[in-house]
Amino acid sequence: MNLISLFFRTIIGITLCFSFISWESTDERFASFYEKEKVSFPNDLTVIAAKNNYTFMVSYQANKKREIIVEIWKGGEWIDSGKKIVKKGDGMIFVDVNMSRKLMRVTDYSLRIQLRPIGSEWDATVAYFEIPEVTVR
Repeated sequence: MNLISLFFRTIIGITLCFSFISWESTDERFASFYEKEKVSFPNDLTVIAAKNNYTFMVSYQANKKREIIVEIWKGGEWIDSGKKIVKKGDGMIFVDVNMSRKLMRVTDYSLRIQLRPIGSEWDATVAYFEIPEVTVR
């Protein structure tokens, strides 16, 4: 192997290494931009009291200004919901669900959260969380 060939192989190898390192660090810099949006209930809500007004704490991470909708379902049927708008970022928010009558004392309720664009419908949801088996006492 002559000296010129070795020189070019070395230059090509170094260029490829720096290209890979540069691509990797760019990916890391913009990772927060591509973080997944999330919603959840930070509290254990598998058992709730029988009443007609609830205030639910919701944890969220949103890449844009969004709506958070908290829904109460029973046996696959929608009962009622509450809504709040959140700014871009992450945090905690309280969402009220006010109903005309108390929930019945049974075990087939579910609590759902949707994070979606403001003014949109359920099919535009970007993040979803559900507690499927909630008991009302």
